[in-house]
Amino acid sequence: MRRNLMRFDTGQRHPYEFEVTHHEIPMCGLPKSAEGLIVAHLTDFHAGYASIDIVHEEVVRQVQAVCPDLILFTGDYVDRRTDIADSPLRIERTLAAMKAPLGKFAVLGNHDHYRGIVTSTRLLEKADVHPLLNESLRLDNGLWLAGIDDYRAGTPHISQALDSLPSDQTSLVMTHNPVLFRHLESRKIVVFSGHTHGAQVAVPFPSPKLVCWVKLGSPYVAGWYQRGESRLYVSRGIGVTRRPYRYHCPAEVTFFKLVPTK
Repeated sequence: MRRNLMRFDTGQRHPYEFEVTHHEIPMCGLPKSAEGLIVAHLTDFHAGYASIDIVHEEVVRQVQAVCPDLILFTGDYVDRRTDIADSPLRIERTLAAMKAPLGKFAVLGNHDHYRGIVTSTRLLEKADVHPLLNESLRLDNGLWLAGIDDYRAGTPHISQALDSLPSDQTSLVMTHNPVLFRHLESRKIVVFSGHTHGAQVAVPFPSPKLVCWVKLGSPYVAGWYQRGESRLYVSRGIGVTRRPYRYHCPAEVTFFKLVPTK
């Protein structure tokens, strides 16, 4: 779904343009009980910056309309530049409003580390979101899920997070900064990231690819990437930072349907 509003979208008077997209993920060794499972991926809310609460409200409505089985959050819940005292409480309510029968899981982003690990993880736990910090777990239906800490601001331990994952089954992995993908060996994983905002402002020059490379050191901008058996999806995220608007780069709410490989 796309909402064609203003060319410069600030998201303050009404939800700025965003896309709700749906993808299928072919997975090796997918348990029968997980076939057809719907996963929602949301990232980079940046609460407290640019007064986009109304955007967050619309995101909650879209998630509730789909009723995903599992929700993954990949960081930057409160913007470090916020001067709104109740921003943490607002995003806590936003995260708590979204429900999924298999649970809600999250990793921390760079802005969450700037605010403090204890503060940020406590916010997630109050919203009934389970943080995964360099660890993995097996869900009741046999699906494996892992979370790796932020590549720049955090302390990522790849082996600690991934070594327990099965070698004959595709697992889901969360990490905020997609640059970490370059350091992952080829294995049966699908990685979910954010951080780039898709460059947030898309113009011919400097292009989003150039902006992400120069400012973030990231060769990954948005969408799908692959290295060997490993796949990466980079979301453009929900919120904004540094600039209080988006330009030709809509925010994103993404749903994935898990299907067995053919």
